[in-house]
Amino acid sequence: MACVYEWHARASCADATALTCVGEEADVYVGTSRGYVRPGLTGTPIAAGPSRRAIEQICGVPGTPWLALRNDQGTVSLCTPDSIDIPTILPLARSARTMTAGTWWEARHATATQPAYAPSPSDARAVGLQGMDDVARNKQRTPHDTRVSVLAIAQHHEVVLYRWADARFWDAKVVPLPRTPTTLALAGPMLFMGYGMYEYARLAVPPAHASSVAYRTPPSDALASGQWVDAHAWDTFAVPVPDTATADARGWWSRPKRPLVLALTDDVLLATEHAGVLVHANGQPSRRAALHWDTPPLSGIACAPYLLLLDAQGAVQVYTQSTLRHAQTLSLPPGSGPARLLAAGAAPNAFVLGHAARHHDAPLWELQAASLETQLDALSDAGEYREALALLDAIDACPADLAARRPHLHTLVGVVAYAEGHFETAMDEFLQVDFNPAWALALYPASIAGALARPRSVWLHYFHVREPREAPLSDEEERAALSALARFLTDRRRVLRPLVANTEQRDTLARETLLDLPTTCVLSSLSAEQQQAMAHMVDTALVKVFLQTKPALVGPLCRVDNACDVDEVGPLLRSQGLRTELVALLRGKSLHADALHELQQACMEDEREATIERLVAYLSSLGPEHVDLLLTHARWVVDHAPSYALSIFTCEEHLTTLPARRVAMSLAAQDVALAQAYLARVLEAGSQDASLHTQYAQWALQASAQGAEAHELISFLHSSTLYDAETLLDDMPPAPALPAVRAALLGRLGRHDEALHLYVHVLHDVPAAKMYCAAHAHAAPRGALFTTLVHLVAAEAPMELPHVYALLAQHASALALDDILQVLPPTTPVLDVRALLERALSATSAARAQLRVEQSLYATREAALTRDRNVS
Repeated sequence: MACVYEWHARASCADATALTCVGEEADVYVGTSRGYVRPGLTGTPIAAGPSRRAIEQICGVPGTPWLALRNDQGTVSLCTPDSIDIPTILPLARSARTMTAGTWWEARHATATQPAYAPSPSDARAVGLQGMDDVARNKQRTPHDTRVSVLAIAQHHEVVLYRWADARFWDAKVVPLPRTPTTLALAGPMLFMGYGMYEYARLAVPPAHASSVAYRTPPSDALASGQWVDAHAWDTFAVPVPDTATADARGWWSRPKRPLVLALTDDVLLATEHAGVLVHANGQPSRRAALHWDTPPLSGIACAPYLLLLDAQGAVQVYTQSTLRHAQTLSLPPGSGPARLLAAGAAPNAFVLGHAARHHDAPLWELQAASLETQLDALSDAGEYREALALLDAIDACPADLAARRPHLHTLVGVVAYAEGHFETAMDEFLQVDFNPAWALALYPASIAGALARPRSVWLHYFHVREPREAPLSDEEERAALSALARFLTDRRRVLRPLVANTEQRDTLARETLLDLPTTCVLSSLSAEQQQAMAHMVDTALVKVFLQTKPALVGPLCRVDNACDVDEVGPLLRSQGLRTELVALLRGKSLHADALHELQQACMEDEREATIERLVAYLSSLGPEHVDLLLTHARWVVDHAPSYALSIFTCEEHLTTLPARRVAMSLAAQDVALAQAYLARVLEAGSQDASLHTQYAQWALQASAQGAEAHELISFLHSSTLYDAETLLDDMPPAPALPAVRAALLGRLGRHDEALHLYVHVLHDVPAAKMYCAAHAHAAPRGALFTTLVHLVAAEAPMELPHVYALLAQHASALALDDILQVLPPTTPVLDVRALLERALSATSAARAQLRVEQSLYATREAALTRDRNVS
């Protein structure tokens, strides 16, 4: 066992009955049975007042200059190191049994409503306690926190508390209790009390600003006045503590013969008959562990980072506060007898007063702790890595050279915890010190770590720990280990992703080289190549872990940006039947060819619509830069699911971005109708490519020549102006096939007479001929189309002439009337052409009148210009 403390004889004192250490310098004060107090190790004893009563307890009030002295009559008095001979008796302390003191910081809440006040010397008491209104006024003008100091005194069925604020007296409080406390401890603003053989209780000390006397005008002697006792009620709570050695209900209320309350750094120790239980300030248990003993200790001190307990035999038992590990047993050197009194000195040293007969000198010993480095070395050599960590954590100002050992100690604690099956604890330790993920994986089998796996037999070499046992893990342990690893890797992934987010993925370093890095390394300090390799390793391992523990998380990981090794992870996903997750992984890596191959294989194995729809959706999402890949896999869709093929190319992303002619020709190689439907959508989207218009018309012409309806083709020929009419006319089947299509093409080429001939003589569709003339009247000489129409209708279908006359009347202003009249049949009734003649003559008259007006305007303008020129 490591040697923590060593004895050092300091002095001796006759009739010593009390011992305390005060301040950071650990000034020692010894009280005697004759009423003397000896300040320091070599100081001269000073009589504490004229009573000469035995000093049974000395207590320093932290945050103030005061020492509290309790004599054997239960009287408590205050003094300073310079006024021991003239102590001031505290009037509220009567028949005191024990006392304790503590200090803490409180926030200020009072508002500055009163003017600033500067105290005069006459306002202070003879012993230096300032009046309360001075404290209150000073408190109002000081914005900082207040240091509150409390002296708690236990007496018959009550506890008395004296309170100071920033070293100035504040108020007093008397709290009645159902029983008489025999032990006290202050844990911040919470006073713990032991009631002899019954129970423990705690008293909540309210903030100083809430006192009922905070702003009264003080009398000349504040401590002697009953006006300065707080009248508000203070809350008291019972603290039921289970006896850890008794399982039945009788052990719930502990009844120790010698109760002990001791405030530690983070919690409070309560002594029961068989063990010491630790609780928070709220009275709830703070730890599962407990200190076990046969007999409760006589007394104890918290000497951070250790706890010293004086047992019934007078030996000092040393424990580590944070872990409750028994570190050392100390007995006074031979001839000194058992230890009797303990006092905490400058941490972590302590003073011990040895046993002596009455009226004889008692030796005063100082327990000096070994150097922190020596203690750490001893604990590490013994394999007590957690204890070494606890020792470092307990030191507030740890030297830099020793603090640098902390990461390595965390690593050792984690490795040992892992070897002992405490996997979550191990990962907690690793996460605290930026443990190298490669080394964390080295603890796992090759199925997870691959080439990084290291057997337990070599852990001693790598981690410098005692060689752990070589034992296979059970299934339950293996699952627990993997679950803990998943948490660790997820956290490391969280750190790595921002570091490699903007880094182009490339061939990374071999994973084995990551073991050459220190066991603890800050990931952000690594090179870009090392970060990329680390991310590569972490994500790959995380997929493997999820496959064995939480398969539902594999999909989300594959769908987000990741650095998984596809060659390693892909076969695992495929063997587990997780093809969707594999496709998502490949897609994230832009390995679209492999992803589409997987999807196509899935469609061949499972021809359900949902599977095909996934393939179609994937193809629809590819950009135009992947047109070759898209066309290749679209051919499979055209062959096996043609109803889905068109949607691939006509989706919003592809309709205007893909090379339409190339897509159309690729589709036409398999299905011309599908290619024609695709071009129709492209033209609807507003394409102005003449070759596409011509190609669409050609495919429509071929379909019509094979017996398909020609309505859409004819409508297209009339609506589009971009196709090559000559080429289409050359592709026409021999006459008389498709006369309407031929007529539309002839009209586009300006061969109107031939087009009208087809409408009238071949199609016998006079209404269509009339519409044709109306549509193309502007493209032919004045009235020529109407003249040809009348001539053809008169020869082919004279009974349609009245309808033609109506059309001529509508376009009378655009007709050459002389030519029209020459082709009218001689037997045409005048009434049939009356409307035509009237409108034609009216149009002619209007044109002549317009001509005369224009001529007059021109003549007037010419005359004005001539006049202006002559004048100039």
